[in-house]
Amino acid sequence: MNYSNLLREERPDFKAYNSGFASLNNVELLSIIIGQGNDQGAALQQARQLLNMCGGKLHDIANRRAEEYEVVQGVGPKKALTIQAAFELAKRIEHEAASECEVFDNRPSRDDDSLTLRLKKACETMRIFLVDHVIVTDRQYYSYNEEGRM
Repeated sequence: MNYSNLLREERPDFKAYNSGFASLNNVELLSIIIGQGNDQGAALQQARQLLNMCGGKLHDIANRRAEEYEVVQGVGPKKALTIQAAFELAKRIEHEAASECEVFDNRPSRDDDSLTLRLKKACETMRIFLVDHVIVTDRQYYSYNEEGRM
């Protein structure tokens, strides 16, 4: 398949520019990464072959060695390294985002603090000993007692 045979609206670069990267499927995204050169016409076909080679799983592509990409006709060392660099960059961005979320998710909000204080006062009024207030997220928890805030 050749970019020149596609309608302008079908071209991955046009779609990305006008509708954002979220509008592209995995083949189109990968074709943009590997289609940087003189032979952009083969990029969609190469991307499709790479994805088929890995069962359509981006995770499997990301974990391959550069030499394994080169079994696809037209994918040489430069394109293979470009693919690896793109996946490495994605891993690093994902790691940074996860780290930021973990720091954010672990801290109680002002509403949590206010609720804990009201709950503690209500328990004291009824002569009940409040042991802890625990906030649980997908990855972590926050214990007011463990943090010395009870």
